[in-house]
Amino acid sequence: MCFLLGFCEIVANFATPMDKFLRIFTIITLLAISSVVKASDTFTDAVASPKWEVRAVWLTTFRGLDWPKTKVKDDWSRELQKRELVRMLDGLQEANINTVIFQARTRGLTAYKSQYEPYDDVWTGTEGKDPGYDPLAFAIEECHKRNMECHAWVVSVCPAKGFRDPNLPSTAPYIAGICEEIARNYDVDGISLDYIRYRDNKPLGVSQWQACENITKIVRAIHDRVKAVKPWIKLSCSPIGKYKQNINLSSKYNAFDKGQDVERWTREGLMDIVFPMAYWDNSNFYPWMPQWKQIAHGKIMAPGLGTYFLDPREGNRTLYEQAKQHKFVRYDGGMGFALFRAEHLLKDFKGIYKFMKDFCPYPSLVPSIDSSKKPEKPQGVKIQYGKDATTLYWNPQPNTMVNVYASREWPVDITKAQNLIAARVRGSQITIPTQYKLYYAITTLDRYGNESDEISTAKEKFRSALSYRPDNSKSNR
Repeated sequence: MCFLLGFCEIVANFATPMDKFLRIFTIITLLAISSVVKASDTFTDAVASPKWEVRAVWLTTFRGLDWPKTKVKDDWSRELQKRELVRMLDGLQEANINTVIFQARTRGLTAYKSQYEPYDDVWTGTEGKDPGYDPLAFAIEECHKRNMECHAWVVSVCPAKGFRDPNLPSTAPYIAGICEEIARNYDVDGISLDYIRYRDNKPLGVSQWQACENITKIVRAIHDRVKAVKPWIKLSCSPIGKYKQNINLSSKYNAFDKGQDVERWTREGLMDIVFPMAYWDNSNFYPWMPQWKQIAHGKIMAPGLGTYFLDPREGNRTLYEQAKQHKFVRYDGGMGFALFRAEHLLKDFKGIYKFMKDFCPYPSLVPSIDSSKKPEKPQGVKIQYGKDATTLYWNPQPNTMVNVYASREWPVDITKAQNLIAARVRGSQITIPTQYKLYYAITTLDRYGNESDEISTAKEKFRSALSYRPDNSKSNR
């Protein structure tokens, strides 16, 4: 309880009437979370696992931090490099992660064949050398096999090598061109902008107002060119985890002072998702969360959580503190979270992987970025009963997927997360191993994230498995 007493002292300094409600709400939320965490030594989830929630992980290719670990020298090493990613994605799927933010551009180098910049040397050991396959295309394909979204992570205004000066008029069309190239040539579900700001420990070179204008021009150019190609692509950014100083919040290192006018970006519809890099603890984390929620303007706000601090080499954070942040974000009515980074989750530092599997026991859907249209119900739905499995068939429609629900009760309640057994299924069929007698419902999901009404099976029980995983989600690599 000592963490809560300390936090109460911090928020007690929030003196303006405007913040009174937020102060009280934050304390009450932390009290509830404290009791949840304390009540369970194993950190099992007492906060309901929602049906709609972004569960993202950053997968870093810079210096091969997450992937790749093997350099391509021949056919054998190429396949080994691919298998590394396959194993990682298998593990992420098992934890019910639904979004992989895959680093497609590092610092002026790429994970795909680009007309703008050369291949990163992480793939072969030689900058510009083709690894004999397209890592970005491979990552997208493998994510989709596992019913996960794949967002191309683009380091924008790079901090060092590949730096593009935001004060130069040529920067906006250059970065926008890279993002359009990815949108046009790859079946990405999103494009996520990193380092979309002025450099740390460097003067802006312009006024604060002009700095925000310059970065916003880059963001707008990217938005306009990407959305013109594929309007359903989710555009996101990862700003500094503290948004803006005010009378109650003070930090010399914050997003707004580096030109990240995120409130304007969400208000003007330039961003669909915001992943604030809120990697810190206690007074550097909790007081800043209400501010992010305030500036969302209905867009998806999913804080980035620093699971890498569980690594003793990085910060030696406790699982207790990490679990507390996860529960706070969900309790506070958040729309999800992003974890930095993949390796620390999959290596189960301090038990974070086991916690995630308990915290997210069911699949979830990424919230819609445009709910103005509702897709039609699945067409041509058929069921084939087998001795050991049941197969559902449907007529696939362009740019849609299906969600499959199952329950022992009829009709199947598709609002309940525990009934969702397979999400974002591509193709025209799904085979489900025989285990329990259940009813089924199936819905259409469009690329924006909108879900149709359900088509239910007749009131006739047949068998299924609640812990279903698609046949093509596992690999023999």
